[in-house]
Amino acid sequence: VLTLSSGSVRGVVLPIGSVLVAVLWTFAALALLGRPLTVLTTLLAPNLIVVGSVYGVHVLARHGEEAAEVPDRLRAARHTLEHVLLPVLVSGATTMIGYGSLLLTDVPAVFDYGVFSVLGVASVTLLSLTLVPAALALLPLPRQAAKSGAARVRPRVTDRLEEGVDGLLGHFSAFSRRHAGAAILVWTGLGLGAALLRRVRTTLDQ
Repeated sequence: VLTLSSGSVRGVVLPIGSVLVAVLWTFAALALLGRPLTVLTTLLAPNLIVVGSVYGVHVLARHGEEAAEVPDRLRAARHTLEHVLLPVLVSGATTMIGYGSLLLTDVPAVFDYGVFSVLGVASVTLLSLTLVPAALALLPLPRQAAKSGAARVRPRVTDRLEEGVDGLLGHFSAFSRRHAGAAILVWTGLGLGAALLRRVRTTLDQ
């Protein structure tokens, strides 16, 4: 998937490399704290690879755009970091909040999964904002971008898929803007309904 989306070796190695370091840190923390491997905690590795590699992809995508405009690898890496810092931090924080909700459980295995998922996401967020830009600053600019000013180095099939997804998301965005009040009302109602159902179930369990 990374090969199709990036069309380059760095587009595969850097996202996967950063997330594998985060996985190593996460399982090292498990060992350091003496926590046993369970069915859930063994899922940490594939889960972090799926979730965490996306952050590196975002950084590389922005770097491709910067490399087409800035013919200096250090400046391109710095500009990339400036643009992706806030989005990646927000994405990492919201993901950690989602996994943090598992800490409300009384089941030890689920609690461990939530704790170390938060640690893993925090690690990959940190690495995506430090290791990946640092590596890009040391690597030469993409040859296609350096020669022609074009950041497109991916296969044509990827460009077609991107056009289709962009079109679909554009339709959703336009629909949401036209019916903003209704959309907010519907999702607020669904949220309140979910909270009410949980409260009813808790009462029945008691």
